[in-house]
Amino acid sequence: MNIIIGGAMRTGKTLVADALSRRTGFPYLGTDSLILALRDCFPETAVAQKGKSFDELCEAFIPFLNRYLHHAGVAGRGSHIVEGHFIRPKDVSQLAANTSAVFFGYPEADPQEKLQQLKTYAAASSQEGGEVDEDEKLLKQINRWIDLSRDLRDQCNQFDILFVDTSHQDVSHCNSNMELLYRALGLNIKA
Repeated sequence: MNIIIGGAMRTGKTLVADALSRRTGFPYLGTDSLILALRDCFPETAVAQKGKSFDELCEAFIPFLNRYLHHAGVAGRGSHIVEGHFIRPKDVSQLAANTSAVFFGYPEADPQEKLQQLKTYAAASSQEGGEVDEDEKLLKQINRWIDLSRDLRDQCNQFDILFVDTSHQDVSHCNSNMELLYRALGLNIKA
């Protein structure tokens, strides 16, 4: 079984994927870092060309992901957890038959509250704080992520894929959502 964990940026996908990997023993692949590395090292590849839209990056990435899962399965490496931003619910049907998915997003989030959450997280993890102009740039990005979350939620409804709405949660939500995730994916694991 392969498990896809997708969604908008800053929804807790990586924390959930890491926790799920530890509980199941399944290898975990974070695709966002992979795409950025491809962009840096092989800018001519379709998967990583700068200036591509989100949809174009997703469309270029899904065949790569499908081949990765195929080769990993053929090589006997069994189940995998794949997490990342560049996967859409409508693309999951193109993946191997033994693939389940869950998507995270915050379609109803208040942009100012999300900004404060991100700033609190940055301060707690010793990341640099932002100036006012950085806040304005980040607010524009947050609004794009909220729009993406709405689109992901709609696609999940259309394709009958679990969507976890984190609009009114912070990163601590990850543990509380694990039991729901285990059941939805058909895993016999207690949180």
